[in-house]
Amino acid sequence: MEKLYLVLSHKNLRYAFLIGLLLLCIYQLKKYKPYPTGDALEYSLVTEALFQHQSPDILASDILTFKESTEKNRPWNELGKNEWYSVFKDSIQTFKNGSNTLLKTDFHGITGNENRKVYSIHFISYSIFALPFRIIFEIINVEPLKAFIALNIFIMLLVVAYILFFLKAKNHLKIPLSLLYIISPLSWYISWVHADYFIAALACLSILLYADKRYYLSIVVMALAATQNQTFVLITAAMGFKLWMDEKYSIKTFLRLLFPAIICVLHPIYNKILFNEWSLITFFKYTDSANISIKRFSSFFFDLNQGMIIAFPIWMLLGTYFLIKSKKQLKDIFSTELIFVLIILISIIPSLSFNAWNLGQAVVSRYAIWFGAILMGYVLSKSALFKNGIMILLILQLSLSLFVFKKKGFFIPEWDNEEIKPHVAMIWNKFPNLYNPEPKIFYERTQKKWLDVVNPSGFPAYYTNSSNGLVSKVLVHKNHPESLLYPGSDSSNVETIMAELNFDHRGFAYYHPKN
Repeated sequence: MEKLYLVLSHKNLRYAFLIGLLLLCIYQLKKYKPYPTGDALEYSLVTEALFQHQSPDILASDILTFKESTEKNRPWNELGKNEWYSVFKDSIQTFKNGSNTLLKTDFHGITGNENRKVYSIHFISYSIFALPFRIIFEIINVEPLKAFIALNIFIMLLVVAYILFFLKAKNHLKIPLSLLYIISPLSWYISWVHADYFIAALACLSILLYADKRYYLSIVVMALAATQNQTFVLITAAMGFKLWMDEKYSIKTFLRLLFPAIICVLHPIYNKILFNEWSLITFFKYTDSANISIKRFSSFFFDLNQGMIIAFPIWMLLGTYFLIKSKKQLKDIFSTELIFVLIILISIIPSLSFNAWNLGQAVVSRYAIWFGAILMGYVLSKSALFKNGIMILLILQLSLSLFVFKKKGFFIPEWDNEEIKPHVAMIWNKFPNLYNPEPKIFYERTQKKWLDVVNPSGFPAYYTNSSNGLVSKVLVHKNHPESLLYPGSDSSNVETIMAELNFDHRGFAYYHPKN
């Protein structure tokens, strides 16, 4: 074992590891054909606008240049959602000509303001960071969407390089720790033309920097992540206040902290200037405080289809273990990471307000990925406590990532937000009353249709036992007695059953037929 540790400790091996990873990523990127997932339409067009005329105002001509660059690499009809780019072009041109169709109206991620300019409803930092790759790829003739994958890869390599050469850990642990990061659940989002990996990787790097007492740089990095995820502003503020407090409330430190503070407020100020709204997400009613509940908070961590426990069980157990293990923390609770754990838990609460909650597009909820990255950074920073168990941990994590979720590689999208996970089907087949997920999760995974939890429609929604073909679980809404008219039901019992059910604050309940 000592000889192995000696080999792993060699700096040249770490350089070789990083270069090998870079070459592997270049190879994968070269053959990969990206799909514009989620909000990719708007991110790609903002980057194109910045590239063409140095402004985030999207023009119809930007879509034409985007199409031209794409067609140099593959047929336009092979690009996913290509028809939407054409719809965007027509809608933007109509709006610029005087129509009010886009005026402060969300049209699949873009909206117009009173100056007849069209912008993304999300902030532009992800698009800005992708811009250098868009410029380079135009020169070497690589399709525009790959600029975002290249950005994700660059940030991954940045985190890995930090672990290999700067993390305050024993040298023989640095390659295994890098592998732990690489094969983590974050990898499922590398191939997404989406800000999730950008947010998560920066958050993880920030925690590593903070643990190594590079406090100011850590705060700046977390502030950058907060530009695309405003829930991280509270965490950034807590880190900044802790540094200011440790520096005896120094004026110099306060002035230095103004820079990350400005980064944090760029997003709302940008919205206020362009649309006279602090948050477009709130303005377009994508959030609702009525969604916040203890049940949804529990769902964030423990939902069996998409909760953190699905993708991060090893990390959650280790994080809890390391937190408890430190006796010093328990003696002085107000000067340790325990208070940060509380702040992070509080920061999760705004995420609970989103109307979209069935978010397992890549095995686990995107929101869980954001905060799971912080957990990963904390666990990786405790490398001194790993000792010889690091290899066992690697094997466990690799098994979880590659086998449990059938992941085939970094660049193969894992779409399962409309799928019931196999272990969930097993539970519902035998004991359907043991797992009662958030209504959106159940409805959209069983019915393959969107559920508006504020104004629900489209019932009935039910699960059919795969072993006997009978309905074993039904989602019911108090305003929709037709919820109980599932296949094989007795319509004469509807009123009786409705009277016996305990509906939650949004009017939902589960009914389990006795078959």
